[in-house]
Amino acid sequence: MADDFPGVSTLDDRFNVRGPMVSDGAKVIFAGIDGNVNLGDHELWTSDGTVAGTSILKNINPSGSSNPIQITEFGDGWLFVADDGQTGFELWFTDGTADGTRLVKDINPGPGDSWPGKAGKSLSTGMRGDGLYVIDGVAYFWAFTAAGGGEPWKSDGTENGTVMIQDLVAGTNDGMQYAGPFLETENGVIFPSQNVVKSYDGSSVTTVTNLPIQYGLSGASVPGGALAVVSVYTGAGTELWVTDGTVAGSSKIRDGGIFASAQLGDVLLVDMQTATGFQLWKTDGTISGTQLVKDINASGYDGMLFLDTSDTHLLLLADDGVAGVEYWATDGTADGTQILGDLREGADGQFSGSIAGFSIPPSFVDD
Repeated sequence: MADDFPGVSTLDDRFNVRGPMVSDGAKVIFAGIDGNVNLGDHELWTSDGTVAGTSILKNINPSGSSNPIQITEFGDGWLFVADDGQTGFELWFTDGTADGTRLVKDINPGPGDSWPGKAGKSLSTGMRGDGLYVIDGVAYFWAFTAAGGGEPWKSDGTENGTVMIQDLVAGTNDGMQYAGPFLETENGVIFPSQNVVKSYDGSSVTTVTNLPIQYGLSGASVPGGALAVVSVYTGAGTELWVTDGTVAGSSKIRDGGIFASAQLGDVLLVDMQTATGFQLWKTDGTISGTQLVKDINASGYDGMLFLDTSDTHLLLLADDGVAGVEYWATDGTADGTQILGDLREGADGQFSGSIAGFSIPPSFVDD
């Protein structure tokens, strides 16, 4: 590896990392296995970037794999979903220590899974919006119970503070077919339910009746959290709308649908499908502030995958139709949207898995 990528070395070839690594700057938390100990046993691990500082954090399921997933930064630690072999896939918390790694709540009592954030369950059902969404110190997520079906839940990281927001559809039928997203607005947290958007202000749930949706909700909050930009399905097709969580505060921006998004500075960068294909756009939630950044692949599908942001740039994978799928970076301007290098020459491109973080090369910033 070092011959192909100068400055990159293998930490320890025993480990098989499953899913993304999540970092607090001093260490990373990840799901992995040690091939020398128990091949196939996925547990929660931690690393400071050295062999000596890489170790299993806790063997949550001594009789098998706990399969930690949905690792999400929360307060002074991380929330995640795991199976301890007794309670099924449930919500857990860790502060990065073994003693501080605990079950938050057995949401679906007994050995049955609640699948917080629809983690894992959606792999076979194709659901959208999977994840634990942290807004103002509270985690919002989809969860299943045998008594209530799939409904919206919230958690402050404690057992008593982990509760169903509302049983949207009485009985065992799902009030939420999709796991999210949960998006922040100034008048509440919005999320999908059936074919409508719901808004939760901390005490009650209302319907934003002029935001019809189909096949789930796609969108993101604009930096600052006052507004959210969402894709709305109408009889005329997919449209881009902005909402503050109320009917009166919801309006159309333009035609088009969001397929990926990332906050950068005071704007939201989006991979948007318009009548001419997929392109990189930016929006501040206004009509005039919604602008094309760059059409990376004018002749076909750009295959954009947003990876991570620094203070000034977004790192992404994209296919310009010439170099294949390669690493790109953008500062939100056309001139500042550039390929970082043709790592694999030719149209095949270079694809890499999840990364914990990145820095923009000084030469790119200076140029």
